[in-house]
Amino acid sequence: MSTTFITRQPLAANLTADEVQQLIAFNLLAGATRCWREGSELVSEWPVVGSQTRAAAAEPPPVVAPLRTGPPTDAALLLPDRDLALLHPRLRGPVVQLLQTLNAAELPFQVFEGYRTPERQRMLYAKGRTAAGAKVTNAEPWESLHQYGVAVDLVLRDGMQWSWNAKGGARAQWDRMRTEAGQLGLHVLEWELPHVELPLALEACSDGSLLRDGDESWFAAQQMGAQRWAAAGGDGAPRYALADRPAMVA
Repeated sequence: MSTTFITRQPLAANLTADEVQQLIAFNLLAGATRCWREGSELVSEWPVVGSQTRAAAAEPPPVVAPLRTGPPTDAALLLPDRDLALLHPRLRGPVVQLLQTLNAAELPFQVFEGYRTPERQRMLYAKGRTAAGAKVTNAEPWESLHQYGVAVDLVLRDGMQWSWNAKGGARAQWDRMRTEAGQLGLHVLEWELPHVELPLALEACSDGSLLRDGDESWFAAQQMGAQRWAAAGGDGAPRYALADRPAMVA
């Protein structure tokens, strides 16, 4: 099994060189052995620690650097996010285990998207409705488990290219990924091959119960997304994320 693990994070087009260096420094401080810019992505190499990578085990600052604040039109909010720190810990650990298993089997799956901002969800929902293109989702903002950090999309990565191809021999790779996910207690969707999620109903995500075992990096993304959405006049953000997090009980 490999002793290192690669993560890729999209970089907003309007990031300055100094901001990119800050993100590199953030990942190095969190435990990455190497970190570099590769086109429009930030690539980090992490050492494997037990059943997790340092990326999943480290405790980042309360405000997670890769998540930029700003108005809903900020281009960074519309990009797919691959930062594992923004996932709920209950999903993050199994996802890391799943990727390690797939990597050992030489199946090149990587996280294409994890946490998804409500602004990006609105953009995706508009496709095929009020925007050009085919429909890609029936979920409006805060109706997708991605907004709560409890779902990821795993996609085949061929060099620098993402591949959704599921024809011929590639279909067996997708089937293996989904089988391995199920063995880790994760749920897959019949109609969406890349999607892997915690087996939770939407109501169980929005009622605040995720707070019990959520960590600071997950909650920071939840809080910023909900407060930004509400400030722009949007509806549907979970109440638990619109207020300060209650004190942790020892």
